[in-house]
Amino acid sequence: MNNYVPPPSRNAGLDTKRLVNTDQIHVVNDPLWKRARSLWYRYTAPPYPGLQATFKQQEAFRRGRLASLTLLFIIFLVVLFMAAMGVTTNLNVPVFITSAIVVFVLIFVMAWLIRHSHITAATLIMLLVMDGGNITTALAAKGGIGLINLPLFDIMIASELIAVSLLNPATVFLVCLFNCIFITLDIVFGPRAADLNHYLAMSGWAVVISRPLLLELAVAVVTWQWVTSANKALKRANKAEKLAAMEHEIAEYERNDAVKKRQLEQSIQYIIETQRQVANGDFTARVPTTPDNMLWPVAISFNNLLTRFQRYQREASEIERIRKDMPMVLQAIREAKMTGRPLQMRRTGTVIDAILLELNK
Repeated sequence: MNNYVPPPSRNAGLDTKRLVNTDQIHVVNDPLWKRARSLWYRYTAPPYPGLQATFKQQEAFRRGRLASLTLLFIIFLVVLFMAAMGVTTNLNVPVFITSAIVVFVLIFVMAWLIRHSHITAATLIMLLVMDGGNITTALAAKGGIGLINLPLFDIMIASELIAVSLLNPATVFLVCLFNCIFITLDIVFGPRAADLNHYLAMSGWAVVISRPLLLELAVAVVTWQWVTSANKALKRANKAEKLAAMEHEIAEYERNDAVKKRQLEQSIQYIIETQRQVANGDFTARVPTTPDNMLWPVAISFNNLLTRFQRYQREASEIERIRKDMPMVLQAIREAKMTGRPLQMRRTGTVIDAILLELNK
């Protein structure tokens, strides 16, 4: 059965989109080509930088994916070329085996470089493999370059496509210049077959040389313009995304600020209402210390102050009652001494009652 389910990891609670973007999960119902692509990216592409990555990190990730696909295309071309060379009758086996080993070592080096985000170094090796292969084939043509070999110069535009896609777009003109110089030197000074010499005599040098040179120049200009425009569009889109995110954050901040302002006004109203109740004689009133009260530290201190004030008020009231009842107590004590009868007096509800009780014993 091919029902592979990944083990749970510490990323299990993250957003599904992030998990899908990492290409590290094989979903059971995914098509075979998607699972193969994920496996290829796992070993030959940089890891996904995450949803909070900067534009520079996202761009490096995109270049890494593109470089990974380009490497796959180069492997496909190399395999086809070696298969075609393998069936030729005049194959030089030692040279063929040595070349194959060197190429595949370079492929593994490129895969490692791309995986570790060294895209520029990997791209330079790609250019070496592509242009180096075409140059070697052109120079190694038996009897010199002929009409059948001229399409090799057209294939050299592949190095321009790689350079403009993975390096700074302006580097495409350096690659174009190198290709044009090689094409011109090879046709003018390199060994030529009889059919090419005859064609040059009939059509002229300009016809033979201008076609690959114009193709190189046209591809360089068009791809540079296209990639430059695409990069500008990506930067504009990134700026628009950042602006939208900032607007969302500002709106969220304003909403939170409005909520806090309402809570602050309500908290102030709690204190004002409690002060009003206390001023009207309700000393049991307290400021609510609920979670929506932003001034809860002030409310706690204010409530403690009210508690002390209530206790002091109660004690002051008792002292005032004692002061008012004291003349009656003194009068009752004098009458009891004069008559010799027990002290007769109503209870006052203060500490005087304890004194009167002791006097009656």
